[in-house]
Amino acid sequence: MKLLALELLLLLLLLSSACLLCPANSTASVLDRQADALLQWKSGLDGHGSCLNSWTKGTNTCNWTGIVCSTSDDAPGILSISLNSCGISGSLGKFWFAEFPHLQGLDLGNNSISGPIPSSIGRFVDLFDLDLSSNRFSGSIPTSLGNLTRLNSLYLSSNLLSQELSESAIGTLNSLQFLDIGNNKLTGPIPYSLGNLSTLYFLDLSFNKFSGPIPRELGMLESLISLYLLRNEITGCIPTELGMLQDLVSLDLSNNRITGFIPNLGNLTSLVSLVLSNNQITGSIP
Repeated sequence: MKLLALELLLLLLLLSSACLLCPANSTASVLDRQADALLQWKSGLDGHGSCLNSWTKGTNTCNWTGIVCSTSDDAPGILSISLNSCGISGSLGKFWFAEFPHLQGLDLGNNSISGPIPSSIGRFVDLFDLDLSSNRFSGSIPTSLGNLTRLNSLYLSSNLLSQELSESAIGTLNSLQFLDIGNNKLTGPIPYSLGNLSTLYFLDLSFNKFSGPIPRELGMLESLISLYLLRNEITGCIPTELGMLQDLVSLDLSNNRITGFIPNLGNLTSLVSLVLSNNQITGSIP
């Protein structure tokens, strides 16, 4: 009996010591997989600047340029990837999105990344900030972006994105405060679902090929400070609902095909800049 009790005690000690090592081993294995995923992506790039020189096998991933790691055992691994202006060329085709379930920030702005934005980007359900601006991304904006309900800022401006903007691609992002998809080749109507983005401060859809009327639902964006719709193919009248945006500071609807009269904008008490030039507006200024 004593021998059996001693064996049980030893077994319990072994199990408890193994459990103490579990979090560290788990964190290490997660980082190892993520490091391999990043190195795989790097190997498939057409080119990159010195930013990625520190990305080498066998080194501490958390010390790599642009990488910030979590200090929590509850969500181990990489928290953000910031590679703005790093001279990266290539695509996201070999980026293993599934390996980064807790990523909160991804900044690849001001590079030369081309090809489509993969639909698998919708796996980043914890993402707060996404910046893919000033690249060469083409194709449509994937509807899977609608899964990123924690997103605070979305910058896709100055790319080659085209086709219509789906109602479900962005209209469900209820935490969004900054949305810039200007300077692309987006077509079709402006989604009325943008009116659901009640926390939005900044909205830039300029320099695209959006057509049809300005959705009345934009008048529901009570927190909006800046609204830029210039240089599109917008038609119809200026909706009176825009007069409800009391926090609006800048409004630019210039260089479109807007017709009709200027509605009463007397409630825009914060307005500093109003640009309506190069349209087909008639009548007097109220």
